[in-house]
Amino acid sequence: MTQTNSTYIPNLKVVTLNFWGIRYISKDVEIRLRYLIRALRESDYDLVALQEIWSFNDYQRIKEGLGLVFPYSHYFQNGLVGSGCCVFSRHHIEEVFFHRFSLNGYPYKIQHSDWFAGKLVGLAVIHYHGLVINAYVTHLHANYSVNYLLNQHSDEYLAHRITQLLELGQFISKTGVQADVCLLLGDLNTLETEFGYKLLRNHAQLLDAYLEKNNSLDEFCDGVTCNNRNNKYQPPKSVRNAFPDGLRIDYIMYKYGKDLAMKCLVCKTCFGKIGSTGLNYSDHEGVRAEFEIKKLRSNIHSLAEIKSKIEPSIHYYLDARSVLLKSIESISTSQIIFVLIAFLCFILLFLFNNLNEYFSVFKNFILSMIIFFLFIFTLFVKTVEKKILVCSLDSLNVVIKHKNFEFRKLN
Repeated sequence: MTQTNSTYIPNLKVVTLNFWGIRYISKDVEIRLRYLIRALRESDYDLVALQEIWSFNDYQRIKEGLGLVFPYSHYFQNGLVGSGCCVFSRHHIEEVFFHRFSLNGYPYKIQHSDWFAGKLVGLAVIHYHGLVINAYVTHLHANYSVNYLLNQHSDEYLAHRITQLLELGQFISKTGVQADVCLLLGDLNTLETEFGYKLLRNHAQLLDAYLEKNNSLDEFCDGVTCNNRNNKYQPPKSVRNAFPDGLRIDYIMYKYGKDLAMKCLVCKTCFGKIGSTGLNYSDHEGVRAEFEIKKLRSNIHSLAEIKSKIEPSIHYYLDARSVLLKSIESISTSQIIFVLIAFLCFILLFLFNNLNEYFSVFKNFILSMIIFFLFIFTLFVKTVEKKILVCSLDSLNVVIKHKNFEFRKLN
């Protein structure tokens, strides 16, 4: 990459952390929050992206504690309990915007709670030494399957997360056109070996800072951000056994515009142990990165260089389409089953009513409630989910058709 006739820009330092801040459920939230505020206040980061700051009061405390160092910040309000996503910047934030993902789990899966969070991708447009930086912060739907490495389809939320990854890639691709630099920071709940990860990078033309890093030997990092064996807050034994080496699911990705040269100098995990307390900042490790950015006077476009580092393939889109088709078929089958169960319950309403008055009242009440919830579930919840999946499938088909057209042109 040529660096002649360049204009100096200070190195850009960013960090992301899934804080695990569920009040009354997550462990040691109060003490971890105090140490996090202190660590960030003493840091030299230009931009901080946090996820799972579920309490808006906790965000306010962080904002007040960092006000002199990070005077610009924003919390992305969404869902019943908030999105949990927020950003803190040393540099002026010009504008904020967000996109709420169309699918995000189920309201009746209370134990998983993703639906109540209102998962989204938040955008903060930041001015940095003459550059316009689009900073995206996100947190995708979790994977609750311990057999996922053996069979990706064992994850009941796979189609939802694929839809989120597609929407995320489209959002970055369309909103990042005028930006000099685009940064994606957050917990994608997706492994780099998955086709969803590759689909996102391919569609939004993003580089993975961890794969592009130029760490020195003394800055070696295995990249594990979740289920780290050195973390105090360990998941259940079944999860530890399924992923004994931990997972890299928290990312910093980036791309840059024409007339720029951008290099990832360092990318490694951070926010592990809290001094000598024996505690960790979170059940996740943070990820930090430092970038060297040079503004070139010559008319050089970076897109060709970025594309050379991203494996071009239509197979990621085909795999995603296969997942969506399977999920749509599954919904249609379940809707038929629910209708049959509701019909059976309706028949039972008129049977055995002469045995006992109290029994009949209780029976009819229970059956009426079952019919009502099956009606709501079939007509609204599953129908809406199916329509959104069909819409995502249509989007994928358009992209696949275009890529086939481009391939035929080249050949």
